[in-house]
Amino acid sequence: INSWVELNLTLVDKDTGEMVPIIGLGTARRYEKVDNPADRQQLKDTLARFSQSGLTIVDSAPSYGEAEAVVGSGQ
Repeated sequence: INSWVELNLTLVDKDTGEMVPIIGLGTARRYEKVDNPADRQQLKDTLARFSQSGLTIVDSAPSYGEAEAVVGSGQ
């Protein structure tokens, strides 16, 4: 017997009522520096799977080096 369980993986912002996912993608270190096309493709594939899964929160910061540019370019 196959069955699916849908988990509610969101929090509700008590001020705005907005539903916010509790799972996100961290970009520190792994996305900080990408030197070769194979690494770039792997990160691009990860971003695609992340998005296809319905996830929307990406954690980044200027202190993560080039992570913001790498994620923003989809490369």
